[in-house]
Amino acid sequence: MAIQSSVRNLADAYTRFKSKKNNLQSYTTKQTNENIAIIGNKIKLPKLGLVRFAKSREVEGRIVNATARGNPSGRYFV
Repeated sequence: MAIQSSVRNLADAYTRFKSKKNNLQSYTTKQTNENIAIIGNKIKLPKLGLVRFAKSREVEGRIVNATARGNPSGRYFV
């Protein structure tokens, strides 16, 4: 009984998380063909274009993936 309830809750939670009615939207993109790039204080993402971000230090190495989350006001956070 407990396992069935957990699986049902997980299925409901995932559909709410990815639904358009959820206040918090997100997507993850992988680095392919240099589609993620840092330009000054902005990051270039495939679906969103240039998104401003707070750069506290220089990014060393290669960016493998990025997750962007949007809140109800339309602001995105990487």
